[in-house]
Formats: sequence, C-alpha cells, structure tokens
Amino acid sequence: MIKVVSKVERNGLLYGANLPMHYADMVHFFGEPTKSIGNDRRVEWYLTEVRDGEDNIRAIIYDSMESDNLKDENMFFVECHCDRSFEIVAEYINQEVVGGKDFLTQSLNGEDTKQERYEVKYDNKEEK
Repeated sequence: MIKVVSKVERNGLLYGANLPMHYADMVHFFGEPTKSIGNDRRVEWYLTEVRDGEDNIRAIIYDSMESDNLKDENMFFVECHCDRSFEIVAEYINQEVVGGKDFLTQSLNGEDTKQERYEVKYDNKEEK
C-alpha cells in the first residue's frame, strides 16, 4: 500500500527525478506539505510503500528555492533510494485519480513549457 506519511527516513535518499506538476495539484493529491527549513527547500511531501517482509520504499517530493512564489511553482523534485521510489509517486497519483480525484489545473505541456526540463533523470549508481 502506498500512502502519504508525516515523515520518512532520509538516509540513502538522493535526487532521482523531476516532477512537473502545479502546486495546486500537489496539494490536491498529496495534502498540505510539511514546511521545510533548510536544505534549500520550502515544502516536502513524504510517501512510503509498506511491503510485507521487505524494507519500505520511500520517496520525498520537494521544491527548490528557485522561485519567489511557491504558488507559481510547476517543478518539484523526488528523492529516491531505488527505481521503485519514483514509481510509487506516479502510482499514488494514479490511485487518487482512479478513486475520483482529477487534476485541478491544465496540463504543463503548453507552448511555454521547455520539455527537456521535465525529463526524468535517475542515477542509480548509489542504489543499494
């Protein structure tokens, strides 16, 4: 089961991927974020997948301090410890859509979107 939790163990988590999404949709799907002080972040969301007899899969979604206005943000980042970490983020959103939630905002695939900025990048050299 994948769920949003109040905190996850940060050990072993590294930047793994970009997540292009409007802030309003982030709050709609994941709830109000945890306010982050330090680490060059303003907000974070924590996800975990509980697995019987195995270690839980963890992911942290966060913003960066690049923009002056968090409400205008449309790029978030995912910290992962394995390939599955990013997958649980997508699966959680899909689980919410299947449960009846829909995106509040328009797609980010507009003319002003630089597609290369949104390519998923994952470096699993540190994967355990």
